[in-house]
Amino acid sequence: MKLTAPPNPEAVRAALDCIPPDVGHDERVRLAFAVFDGIGDAGREPWLEWAARRSKPNAAEDRATWKSCRKRGAVTVATLFGIAKDHGFRFEAVQPPAPRPTPAELKAQAAARREAEERERVATAERQRAAAIEAARLCALAQEVTDPAAVPYLVRKRVGAFGVRRLADGTLLVPLRDAAGELVNVQRIAPERPADGAPEKLFLKGGRKSGAFHLLGEPEGAAWLLICEGYATAASVHEATGRPVAVAFDCGNLAPVARVLRGRWPAVRLLFAGDDDHATKGNPGRTKAEAAARLVRGVAVFPCFRDAEREGRTDFNDLHQLAGLDAVREAIEEVIARADAERAVQAAEGSGRGKDAGRPEKAAPAGRQRAARGDGDDDGSGEGAAPHDRFRVDEAGLWFDPPDDGNGGGRPLRLCDALRVTALARDAHDTGAALLLEFDAFGKPRRWLMPLAMLAGDGTAYRAELLHQGFVTPTDAKRRALLTAYLQSRRPAELVRIVDRVGWHGRAYVLPRETLGDDGGERILFQSDAPAEGTFGQRGTLVQWRERIGGLCVGNSRLIFAASCAFAAPLLAWAGGTDGGGVHLVGDSSCGKTTALRVAASVWGGRDYLQRWRSTSNGIEATAALHSDALLCLDELAQLDAREAGEVAYLLANGAGKVRAGRTGAARPRLTWRLLFLSAGEIGLAEHMGEANRRTRAGQELRMIDLPADAGASRGLFEELHGHDSGGALAQYLTRAAEATYGTPGRAWLLHLTERTEGLPRELRRKMDAIEAQIVPEAASGQVQRVGRRFALVAVAGELATDAELTGWRAGAAIDAARRCFNAWIEARPAGIGMSEDEQMLRRARLWFQAHGHSARFPDYQRIDDDRAPQAINQAGYRREVKLDTGQGMTESRLEWLVFPEPFRAELCGGGNPRPLLHLLDRLGHLHREKRDGFTCRVQITGDSKAQVYRVKASILEGGPDE
Repeated sequence: MKLTAPPNPEAVRAALDCIPPDVGHDERVRLAFAVFDGIGDAGREPWLEWAARRSKPNAAEDRATWKSCRKRGAVTVATLFGIAKDHGFRFEAVQPPAPRPTPAELKAQAAARREAEERERVATAERQRAAAIEAARLCALAQEVTDPAAVPYLVRKRVGAFGVRRLADGTLLVPLRDAAGELVNVQRIAPERPADGAPEKLFLKGGRKSGAFHLLGEPEGAAWLLICEGYATAASVHEATGRPVAVAFDCGNLAPVARVLRGRWPAVRLLFAGDDDHATKGNPGRTKAEAAARLVRGVAVFPCFRDAEREGRTDFNDLHQLAGLDAVREAIEEVIARADAERAVQAAEGSGRGKDAGRPEKAAPAGRQRAARGDGDDDGSGEGAAPHDRFRVDEAGLWFDPPDDGNGGGRPLRLCDALRVTALARDAHDTGAALLLEFDAFGKPRRWLMPLAMLAGDGTAYRAELLHQGFVTPTDAKRRALLTAYLQSRRPAELVRIVDRVGWHGRAYVLPRETLGDDGGERILFQSDAPAEGTFGQRGTLVQWRERIGGLCVGNSRLIFAASCAFAAPLLAWAGGTDGGGVHLVGDSSCGKTTALRVAASVWGGRDYLQRWRSTSNGIEATAALHSDALLCLDELAQLDAREAGEVAYLLANGAGKVRAGRTGAARPRLTWRLLFLSAGEIGLAEHMGEANRRTRAGQELRMIDLPADAGASRGLFEELHGHDSGGALAQYLTRAAEATYGTPGRAWLLHLTERTEGLPRELRRKMDAIEAQIVPEAASGQVQRVGRRFALVAVAGELATDAELTGWRAGAAIDAARRCFNAWIEARPAGIGMSEDEQMLRRARLWFQAHGHSARFPDYQRIDDDRAPQAINQAGYRREVKLDTGQGMTESRLEWLVFPEPFRAELCGGGNPRPLLHLLDRLGHLHREKRDGFTCRVQITGDSKAQVYRVKASILEGGPDE
């Protein structure tokens, strides 16, 4: 739901009244965030009153929930109204529509939001700092727990004290520390459960919890590090196993803590001793632990109770108190032992990685053992080698150490230069497995993803590729066989994901040679059969690009728009509801079209970045995948086969290649992409398709719009020459500059974006809405609005890049350029701000009547009974003169055609439904109707016979209706 004005408390209260309060704790938390986002602290009373109406109210829990939700984040007030709408709420009943805000008001609102967000960020940091100081004060005031019997909570849970402290009243303090070991918060656990239902465990107000943890034992050098939700569970597990344990404090903090621990101790294996919240809807303890295990490739284990024992028992402390520490130890150690055994078997036998990596296990008490599966990590030494490996790699090369036969036959054998296997890779479908090889060639380090399928046979395939890349492989049969054995025996510990397109994959942006940002999971690498190494090159500095290229775009609407397209391409993934598509610059030869493409291409790469249309549709698919989430620049449309032009426009904008069959007849995976493209040519798409007698569809024209390259300043594409003698001189200068400095703005832009993906969709939507309201006429058709959305994205991208100090333009320059280009497109568009289909139908009808209206196919109706009238051939109807009374006693003759329905349908409508054209002609005043429920008229032909015809007025030839 799109709000036209800030909501008032009455609207929020009315929305809450529509939602049943028994929606579950997580949903109530979301609604608390939404209410605070809408009306701030004024929402406390309505939300608490609403939450108290559920079947099992808990006032203390509700108050604590509201306190924790008093901050703005990803959940907005729109969430509240969206949920309420599903339960019958209607916003109009409580809040009348507000007038549409002006651009100035939108700008002021955006500035106010940014200021509020910055104030909230500063306030949050200050609250966290104050909480950390208070935590240090409390810990200094408290005493170290030397006797657990002095702490009622420890007595109640039957566990010891590990790094915790106590206050004089028996309150237990559990410290929370960050990855650097700094104290950030404390958890206070009351000596007894409060009788009024207040929380037993409390954190300091405003203190940080996400990613903070408490350690029992030392993880350094340990094989396994266990993670639990609460302190008592962690203490039971630590006492039972003697292994280090981290306390995450609740299930929602398991994943953040796991990421921190994985970063601090990358070699240790992680096991989640989770809670089995079987009595809670959705079982959050289990689902969160399983998700965290998948995130860090760990193992999850849960306590298992007999049916008669399950009531009220969820965690390993409950198992401890029920069956003793031995039951806890057996349950966990069984899972660890089997995970270790599985890993050892994989390493020794050379099997693939465990299929059940990261799969959670349910631990059982003694007597009811369940099989455990490991996380698939490899324990090989060195460069991904298996234990007792006879292959080794050093700076001198790759060596094989044969067993000593006692006769001097055990000397090391050098196979080739150093060839390291650093990771095992697979694609998104867990196929296409490959080894990541690293080596030196021509004095430079290289990296290659070698498909494991190349090891089939005698290894000729992989050796040929290594030789192609400059790495010399063995020539004799023995060393060749050993090299193949070396590669086949590698089980590298790191698992990476390979993708066949560049661009966004989660929150990481993948380039052919590097991956920017972090998706919070495994490393992602690019691998494609298409050559891509030189596509995203860099030369010079960002300052040089800004001065030599960006600065000369100022005052030139087409150049600023082209460069803004380059910055807009990576934003397409975050601009929900905005389609991909292209802009085609149309103009005479040497007017500056290619220069605009070179300027746009220089944002991302050098000479090789600019592509040509001269390709098949199959080739363009591969090219598009190499430019996904980046700008694709294509020059010389006339070089593309006119028969394929329209389909290629669909292909590029829709983001998916053709479905093709594989060897077995099953469909092969399709290439996919998401891009904006910029094109140039001397003719437009419709004219080019017309050369092959192909008709342009409206969808094709919208996906690839024709923008006049001439800016109207008598200088071709240019408006401002910046001291150059002519547009040609400026074009030559920009061409040389684009060859000398390129690529740095694109990489800087990606680094800027990967650090700011949080909240980016919301920011884009807000700014695009404001710009779209400025440039798109209110009366515009849906087709024009759709293109206007694309122009708004380009304008926002240019402004954001300017704010990031990448362009050297003044604020608002990109918006002005987008507006000028959008208006130029509308002026050149045959349908203007209307529908393309209407204009195309009318144009075809006008051409048809111009060709046939005065031919023998339409004999004179006045001579219908004249035997000497010419014989009609392939008759389509009649033409006749009609006398019209103009008033004042005057008459006027007008021509009209009486068209038979079948020729009308077959020839004017291509054999399709004639009603859309008839409706259009009627709306424009070109069709005479005798009755409102039909389009045909009855006219007398011969004698008493009558025929149904369409009466089309001659005004259709004039382009305007009869007056």
